[in-house]
Amino acid sequence: MTGKVTLWLRTGGMRGEQEPILIQTYESEEKCLAERDRRTAVHVSQGMQQTSQPGLAISNLGVSAAGSTYFAYRCAPAGTRPP
Repeated sequence: MTGKVTLWLRTGGMRGEQEPILIQTYESEEKCLAERDRRTAVHVSQGMQQTSQPGLAISNLGVSAAGSTYFAYRCAPAGTRPP
């Protein structure tokens, strides 16, 4: 990616996926990825479980992953929503 990059939050769970929420715009992909990783690390340190997908964590509610709420921080070029 070149140019400005936006950080998005995607959430979902048993009721389906919600519309992504724009968090912030950064001047470079490196800054966006660093903030994505920082935010994910904070949630993991608070007891969330990280999955094999980058930036994705699942709530640790004592239920199966399929029944849990999830969230994911994703970086995308400014002006576009993440897939």
